[in-house]
Amino acid sequence: MPEYYRKVSDLPLDMPTSLRQHIIERIENHESLEVVWVSCEGESTDDKRNLVSVKFESSEGVFGFPGHYFPFNNTRGDQQPLVAIQFSSNTRKSNNFFK
Repeated sequence: MPEYYRKVSDLPLDMPTSLRQHIIERIENHESLEVVWVSCEGESTDDKRNLVSVKFESSEGVFGFPGHYFPFNNTRGDQQPLVAIQFSSNTRKSNNFFK
């Protein structure tokens, strides 16, 4: 089972700013925090420089997988979560593949 962030002081200091702000807004609005959060950043210096804009969309409107999908046992009735990531406005083309 995932361990969820419950308060601002639980958030890692190195968490991406946009994700951190999203979670803080959910805390302030008393919205569900039972989410397996997703962020996308470049791994290398070149990745970080070239990855300009990343947009997340999920079936639940959050930056991640809602906790009710976990544990996923692939049994009858279990639903798989869906998160789409759109890379746009990147500074140049690359032959790198995402992991």
